[in-house]
Amino acid sequence: MLLVTGGRLGDLFGRRKIFLAGVVIFAVSSGAIGFSPSDTWLVGLACRAGHGSALMMPATLSIITNAFPPAERGKAIGTWAGVSAMALAIGPVVGGFLVQSVSWQSIFFLNLPVAVGAIVVTLFAVRESRDETVARTVDIPGVLVLTVGLAALVLALVEGNSWHWGSTRELALFAIAVVSLASFPVIERRQPAPMVDFAFFRSRTFRGANMVAFHRQLRDARDVLLPGALHAEHPRLTRRCRPACGSCPRR
Repeated sequence: MLLVTGGRLGDLFGRRKIFLAGVVIFAVSSGAIGFSPSDTWLVGLACRAGHGSALMMPATLSIITNAFPPAERGKAIGTWAGVSAMALAIGPVVGGFLVQSVSWQSIFFLNLPVAVGAIVVTLFAVRESRDETVARTVDIPGVLVLTVGLAALVLALVEGNSWHWGSTRELALFAIAVVSLASFPVIERRQPAPMVDFAFFRSRTFRGANMVAFHRQLRDARDVLLPGALHAEHPRLTRRCRPACGSCPRR
């Protein structure tokens, strides 16, 4: 939800400003995670770091679009996508090395110098920009409906196994998600400054780019979540499983 909200806030109040706010929130939260006294603090601070990254990500593409002329824009966005893919591949390798050789806290402290570099480059190389064609007001009804809908959907999917699929709680959450998300486009069409302008979806290029991004996120979710899910289901699938595991059907 904050990815959508962060992008719109950048359009309204300044993309560089929102990007810098996201970097600062992410960096401070990452540093604080390294000093977490308990799992509860770690999860809470990681959630706050997610808030910062949600403000950063949409602002990056907006800044690129505004900074480069149309003839160079495709090359710039391609570079952005390539660096992002490279970081996705290198990150787990470097993170695994740091966890094994230094400590788990080190993977969060590593974000601090990167964030400082991003702030310095942004301050000196990026001009402020915003959407001057709309009023500088926040679409509160859209934010609330989208928040409720996505929160209900994610909670239902995450807790499906624990609460049992088809239970009253699961069905209630899915119903809330369907009603909220279905009403979101209706509400947006009535807002003077909607958080999502659905007129963009009339463009085949825009629809195609969103479908490609959607499938890429599905792939990333598969690569990140599936190994953990398999390990949680049966630890024998990893090297650290004890050979004498009596619960393995292959034993």
